[in-house]
Amino acid sequence: MEFTDSIVEKLVRPEIRNLNAYSSARSIAASAHIFLDANEAANAPKGSESICNYNRYPEPQPAKLGEKLAQNYSVPTSCLLVSRGADEAIDVIVRTFCKAGIDNIIITPPTYGFYKVVADIQDIQTQEIPLFSKNFGLDIVNILKAVNSRTKIVFICNPNNPTGNSFKQESISEIVKQLQNKCLVVVDEAYIEYSQESSLAPKVLEFDNLIVLRTLSKAFGLAGARCGAAIANPKTIKYLRKVIAPYPLSQPSIDSIMQKLLSFDIETSTKRSLKIKKDFTRKLQKYSFIKRLFPSDTNFLLLHVTDSRALTEFLKKREILVRNRSESSGLKNCLRITIGDKFEMTRLLENLDDWEALQ
Repeated sequence: MEFTDSIVEKLVRPEIRNLNAYSSARSIAASAHIFLDANEAANAPKGSESICNYNRYPEPQPAKLGEKLAQNYSVPTSCLLVSRGADEAIDVIVRTFCKAGIDNIIITPPTYGFYKVVADIQDIQTQEIPLFSKNFGLDIVNILKAVNSRTKIVFICNPNNPTGNSFKQESISEIVKQLQNKCLVVVDEAYIEYSQESSLAPKVLEFDNLIVLRTLSKAFGLAGARCGAAIANPKTIKYLRKVIAPYPLSQPSIDSIMQKLLSFDIETSTKRSLKIKKDFTRKLQKYSFIKRLFPSDTNFLLLHVTDSRALTEFLKKREILVRNRSESSGLKNCLRITIGDKFEMTRLLENLDDWEALQ
């Protein structure tokens, strides 16, 4: 869908709108028999020939990978930008639309801390509209009130990290609709594969101010490969491509990602993880030091315990790492525990038994 008089044209930084983006060798012409245009070495390192010609630069936006991801997310390839995880996409979006020392973003703490870090690095003000303390719901009224003439982006993490809850698609869609002619809404769906809620990705064809972030780092088990995507209307993608690094993904990463995507059964994998979480959640009920176990729509659990720092240190000495989230707004004495495999969760429970005995 082509948007006329798009809000994107008004929100993008003038410097980016007028930028003559760097044209890498492979963005100009990727198909040839003799490559003498990019100052690459003539020969691949010894031992790599059987894998790929790693002496050559990869595609700036890998075509087959982009097609596969677009198929997974039910969007046209023109609506997709491949990035190094969702984190790079967050950074690129802020740099594309926010002017240092002038513009601001809105976040909803407790939420993913990287949004504010990126804003701070780029001298962008961050407005914080906290989630409701009782159920970590979105404060839609105050989010909308906080938007001013210098607000460029509202970040919403759904399901939310570190609380683990999902927001209703209707609620987020209402925010997007209300802000359609005012600012962008970036919905970070890093954990959406685990959620009961559907992805908003297809709605980028309906709302030109919507950007959806996806990643292969969670449910797809490819955190080490670093692959994510920004999904938005083609005009937005055009500007993001001006700002992103010339070759965001290495060829070895592209190869391993494609191999995994072609063979990975995401439904079976997520069901297995959710089953382990359900069993683990049931077994946590017996511990007196757990004051509250928050509902989770992700592959992690948030626990309110009597002393999160002490418990974190105790487990660390037993060579088990969990995340103390007490520094986050409204999460004093809260721990975040990732759902591992059966062996890992059994080991954790054994050590929680020991901690319980010490109380």
